[in-house]
Amino acid sequence: MIMDRRSALLTDLDITTTRGLEIGPLTAAVVSKEEGNVEYIDHLSTEGLKNKYASEASIDINKIPVIDHILEEGKLPRHLIGGRYDYIIASHVFEHLPNPLGWLRDCAEILCSGGCLALVIPDKRFTFDLTRPLTTLAEMIESDLLDQRRPGLRQIYEAATCSARIEAGVTWHRAPRQEELAPTGADVDAYGLLKAEEGRNDYLDVRCTVYTPTSFLQLLARTARLNKHPFRLMSFHDTPFNSIEFYLQLMNASEQSPVERESSFLAALSSCVESTEPWQSGSKVPGRLTTNFQLLPGSQIHRGIGKFRSLAAWAASRSRRRLPGPPHLEGPKSSLSPDQQASGEHWDRVLAQGNSGLRLHWWEDPTTLCHINNLVCGSPREGLHTGFHQKILEKLDTNHTIIRALSVGCGTGAKEIELIQAAEGKLQFDFHCFDVAPAAIEAAKDLARQQGVEDQITFSLADAFRLRLSNDWDLVYWNNSLHHMLDTAEAIAWSHDRLRKGGLLAMDDYVGPDRFQWMDATIQRATELLQSLTAKQRTDPCQPRRTVREVGGRPPIDAVVATDPTEAADSSKIYPALNRFFPSNLEWIPTGGLVYLICLDELFENFRTDLELKQLQQLLELDAEWGRSVETAYAVALAIK
Repeated sequence: MIMDRRSALLTDLDITTTRGLEIGPLTAAVVSKEEGNVEYIDHLSTEGLKNKYASEASIDINKIPVIDHILEEGKLPRHLIGGRYDYIIASHVFEHLPNPLGWLRDCAEILCSGGCLALVIPDKRFTFDLTRPLTTLAEMIESDLLDQRRPGLRQIYEAATCSARIEAGVTWHRAPRQEELAPTGADVDAYGLLKAEEGRNDYLDVRCTVYTPTSFLQLLARTARLNKHPFRLMSFHDTPFNSIEFYLQLMNASEQSPVERESSFLAALSSCVESTEPWQSGSKVPGRLTTNFQLLPGSQIHRGIGKFRSLAAWAASRSRRRLPGPPHLEGPKSSLSPDQQASGEHWDRVLAQGNSGLRLHWWEDPTTLCHINNLVCGSPREGLHTGFHQKILEKLDTNHTIIRALSVGCGTGAKEIELIQAAEGKLQFDFHCFDVAPAAIEAAKDLARQQGVEDQITFSLADAFRLRLSNDWDLVYWNNSLHHMLDTAEAIAWSHDRLRKGGLLAMDDYVGPDRFQWMDATIQRATELLQSLTAKQRTDPCQPRRTVREVGGRPPIDAVVATDPTEAADSSKIYPALNRFFPSNLEWIPTGGLVYLICLDELFENFRTDLELKQLQQLLELDAEWGRSVETAYAVALAIK
C-alpha cells in the first residue's frame, strides 16, 4: 500500500470532530482550517515569517497562513497547557529542537489523555545530514538535564562542519561522490560562528539532532523506559522509496508503565528496512514504497534485543584493506568492470567513516594480534601484519638488494609501506601497487611521502590484470585483497606468471567459504562458544542494552553481494589453486577466525580484566585448533616459484 505523508500522519484521526495544533506549517499545512478545528504555531508571527522568507524564491509568502500562537524560546507556550488538543502535527520540527525530551513532555501536557502526536522526521541517509553522526542517548539526556532552550555550541559547530553538500534523495539511486561528502563549512568558519553565537540575541536555527528510523525508534524506546516522556507508539511508516522522511504517530499514554511504552517502539524495529547503502536495493524493490507497522489495541508485543549491525559494517569487519583519498590515474576508470567500480566505491565510503576508538574488531585488539603473529612467525609480536612481514623477509632472496614487488588491492598502501619499513637497512623495494578504489590512491601517495618512502613505491588506479606487466618480479604481495578477486585461481595463476623463478608469492587473506557461508559444524561450535560467555560479554560496548549475538550464523548472500559484489566471491578456491600452481614450495599457515571473527567481532572491549584477558587467550587457542583441524577463515601462505 502506498502511504503518503498526510495519510500516515492522520491515520485513525477524525479531523472534522477533533481539535488539533500544527507546528511550523509554513506553506504546506497538513490540515487546513477549512477542514477542521486546527490552530497553527510557529517561532514567528505571520508577518514575521513573511518578512523572513520574502527573499526566498522557493516560498510563496502569500500562502503562509495566520499563525495563532508563537513559540517561547523554542518551547510551547504555557497558556496552551491543559489537555485541550486531540492531536499535534509536527513536520520537520523534532530535529530542530534543542531539548527533544522536554518538548515531548510539553506536548503531552497540551494533549488530552490518548491524544496523538504525529511526527515527520528526516532520514539522515537521504539529506545533507548524511555525514553527521547519529544523535545519542547521552546527548538527549544532557540537553534535557540542562533544560536547553537554544541550540548548543556543539550542535551549531557540528551542523556547520559536518553537513554534506549532497542533494536530497540522491542516495536512493547512486552512491554519493567524494565531493558531495565534503562539509559545507570549514572549521575556521564554524569557530567564528561559535564566537558570534555567544553574543547574539536572535535564535540561530540549526538541525540539533540526527536520526535514521532505527535510531529514532531505539532512542524513544530507551527514553520511555527511563520515563523521560509519556508516549507509546501508535503507528510507524518507514522511509518510502524516493522520500527523505519517515512518519510516526505517538499516543499520550502516561497511564501505561515505562516498560509497556518501551515495548511499543521496540516492536516496530523489525519493520525497518535499513541499509547504509540504499542505492544497492531501493530501486530494485518496487514494493518498498512504504513499510507499514501499526500497533492495534490489545496486540501482543514482543520485546526485541535490537537489530544486527549493517551489512557495510559487517563486511568492513572482514576486510581491513582500504582508506580514502582521490585518485592518481594510470589508465581510464572505464577499464574497470562494473563490479570493480562498485567495490572500489564501497570501500572508499566504508573506511571514510573512521573508527569508534574502542576495541570492537580483532584488528583493534592487541591480544588477538599477538596471537595471530605467534601463529605466523612463532613470536607473539605486537602490531597488524608484523608476523606476516617477518616471514616475507625471511623468505625473500637477499641476493637481490632491490626487491621488485607487485601488490593488487593496496588501498592506502599502509601495509606495503610497513613492509618497506620493516626491511630498512636490509633491503630496498621497488613496489608497484594497484587498486580500484579511486579515493585511496592520493592518500597512499601522501602516506608514502609522510613516511619518506616515496622513492620505493608507486600507486595506480587500474585493473592490474589488464596491464602488460613483465614476468620477472621478485614478490607478488596479497594482503586481504585476494578474496575480492572474482576468479581467485586466475589471480593466483597470474601471480605465478608474473614471478621470476625463485620469486615469492606472499598472501595474508580471508580464505574461508564463499560469501561467509560457514560449515554447519562451525556454526554449531560458534554458538556453543557464544553461549559460554556471560550476558555482559555479549552486550554491545556502544549500546549496553543491545546483545550483539547469541548464536553463530551466516549472512544473507544477497546482502553480501549488494554491499560489495566482490566480497568473498571465490575465496574457497584459494587454497586449491595455490596447491596447483605451487605444488612443492608452499607454506600454508591457518590463522583461524572461529572466535575472533565469527564470535567476538564487536565484543573485544568487554574483555578487560586480567581474568577476562586470560579467558580471551584460551578462546583464541581453541580458535587456532579449529582453524587447523576443521575450518579456517584466514591464512598466511608463502609460495616460491
